[in-house]
Amino acid sequence: QTVGYAVARTEWTVGRTDKFEAAFVIGADGHRSTVRRLMGIDFQTLGDAQQFAVFECRTGADPGREMRVVFTQGATSALWPMSGGSRWSFELLEPAVPVPARVKDRIAVDLGPARYPMLSEESFQKLVAERAPWFDAPVREIPWRIAVPFDRRLAGVFGKDRVWLAGD
Repeated sequence: QTVGYAVARTEWTVGRTDKFEAAFVIGADGHRSTVRRLMGIDFQTLGDAQQFAVFECRTGADPGREMRVVFTQGATSALWPMSGGSRWSFELLEPAVPVPARVKDRIAVDLGPARYPMLSEESFQKLVAERAPWFDAPVREIPWRIAVPFDRRLAGVFGKDRVWLAGD
C-alpha cells in the first residue's frame, strides 16, 4: 500500500498588469519567502528540526469539536477532530526523517513502513497508548499518514524601510 498527500497545483496566467505604489509591503509568504530573499535577509537555523508523525484515522466514535494538545514525555502531541475521525500529530523524540534527504517542507511517505516505521499502525497504537491513554475510540482505518519536520529558524531582521515580514 502506498500513502502520501495531495499536492495542489496551480498555473498562473497574467491577464492584466497594473502599476501602483503601495505604502507598505507585508511579506507573509512562508519559509521560502520571496520577500525575505529579495530583501537579502538571512534566515538562520536556531536548532534541530522538530519531527512529527501525523495520522488521519477513521473511528467509530464522534471525535467532538475540540482540539486537544497533550504535553507528555518531553513531547507535544495534538488531536484534531475531523468528520468521521480525527487527525493526530505526535512529536517524535528520536530523529526519524533524514534531514539531508529532505527536499520539501513535508515528506510524502510512499515507501511504506519499512522506510518509515514510525508511520506504521503499530507505531500509531503505541504512541496513542503512551501519550493519550484516555483516547479509546476504535480506529477502523488510517488512510493517510506523513512524516513532517518543522525547522527552527529565524529571520535576521523583520523589516527594512516600508517592507516587513510577518511570521519569520
